[in-house]
Parts: sequence; structure tokens; C-alpha cells
Amino acid sequence: MYNKMRYAMFNFRNNEAKSYSDSLIAMDSSLAVAHVGNMQYLYLNGERDKLINLINDISYKLDNASIAEKYYIKTFIPSNSRQEILNKYKDALIYASNDPLLRAWYAYYLTDNDEKIENVKIGLKRFPESSGLNNICLLYTSPSPRDRGWSR
Repeated sequence: MYNKMRYAMFNFRNNEAKSYSDSLIAMDSSLAVAHVGNMQYLYLNGERDKLINLINDISYKLDNASIAEKYYIKTFIPSNSRQEILNKYKDALIYASNDPLLRAWYAYYLTDNDEKIENVKIGLKRFPESSGLNNICLLYTSPSPRDRGWSR
């Protein structure tokens, strides 16, 4: 069920990811990582205060989490700068270097398109059938219609 939640998260099916997250929590309330579907739901819906409260509420569960899970959850803590966000993703990627979801979000915050492409390619090696990663690659490798110099 965890992989289904992550797949829903990756494809921005946030209500579905939240539902899987709720089910995972019901199955094992001690798992901090079961909450990530809810975290993304709150993050993408701009519910910053609820997100902070959730992260604070589950902080005691991080004692039993893996190092990778701890750093992954830290990526949801609201940040004040792009660099702070990138640093959190860099830290998380140390422990989950090929994680396609982390790679996709990290690429989102990068500013250099070549870096974005190289980063996404790493995720594609692990998860080549990922429609999300493939779409990101297309986004950064295909010329924009504005770049083609078409005129009317």
C-alpha cells in the first residue's frame, strides 16, 4: 500500500495519496513515513499550519524511522528559501539516492535545466516506467513553441 501511496503522490492524485496514507496509519500508527501522503496533500493545498502541526505531532515516531525516512520527512518542513529546500533534498538523497519522487521534487527546485535533466535521469534508472519522470525529461528537453521562432 505504501508504494500505491507514493505512486499517487508522484502523479499528484492527492486525495488518493491522502486516502492511502490514512489507511497506512490505521494499519500501523507507529510508522512516521505512513504520513507522507497527508503531508504532500497539506503542502500542495497550502495548508502550512496544518502541515507543521502534523510534522510536530509525529516527531516522536521518527525515533523508530530509518535515516532515509527521517530525511525524507524533513523535506516537508516548510522552508524560507529555495537553497534551504535544495539542501534538505540533497540530504535526503544521500540516503535514498535513486528515489524517483525525491529526484522529481529536487529537479523541480533546481534552476539549471541541464542539472534538472541529469537529476531526473538518475530517477529513471530506478523507475524507467515512471510517467512523471519521463514527462519531466520531456519538459526540459523539448523546445518550447516560443523557442521555435514561428511567426504568424
